[in-house]
Amino acid sequence: MKVTKLSSDYANKISELCNQELDQLYLLGTAYQSPKLSNYLKFICEEKLEEFYGVKDGDELVAVIQYRKPDSYLHINHMVVTSSHQGLGLGKKLLFWAFKQAELSNLDVSLDVDLINKKAFDWYLASGFKVASETKTSILDLKSQNPNTIVYHDKENLANFGFSNANIEGLEGLSFYFVEPNTLLLKNITKLENDTLDKLYDAVNGLLVVNSDALPENTLSASIYNKVMIGMVKPMN
Repeated sequence: MKVTKLSSDYANKISELCNQELDQLYLLGTAYQSPKLSNYLKFICEEKLEEFYGVKDGDELVAVIQYRKPDSYLHINHMVVTSSHQGLGLGKKLLFWAFKQAELSNLDVSLDVDLINKKAFDWYLASGFKVASETKTSILDLKSQNPNTIVYHDKENLANFGFSNANIEGLEGLSFYFVEPNTLLLKNITKLENDTLDKLYDAVNGLLVVNSDALPENTLSASIYNKVMIGMVKPMN
């Protein structure tokens, strides 16, 4: 089984593999949670915004790696191997493929890994990565009886891909990234005061994804899910 570049024709299969193998909580606040994921994948494949490579077993797509090249890095967004083919070295095959692409462009390789996934964290350390940064994320479950209207700023994205930049009517100064179904990623807030959180609880019916460092201690302890994302870098020089 060899690594091959995947065209936009594989968007549905990539979508199915990601939704099947990636933890849904891990996907919260990203386009990967959208029910229109295949539309998004097809778009970024066709526009060559990100690269997709995969491994097939006959006609079955069994492993995928997705990366982009911002600035001086090759950044791995996702790497997925179907459960039935784990333990066969396919993850290492995809990772070494990415290393080769990075070397051709003289780029370091970066990725983020959920610290709770200790097996993956240790595997990346053993593969030559070093810890570069740490980001804490929490998810709050907001259940307003009378939710405020969500205002979508890019309705074309919402129609095509199921996600959009948005704000909440009546709440000034708060900007969100909205992902179907019913998930809001709060942007650009370094500190959330209790009165602002009270307004959010009154205004939103759904899930709120927020930087944990912005939350008061009492709210942090009430979050339904906490995770620490570790930014890792493998120097290729």
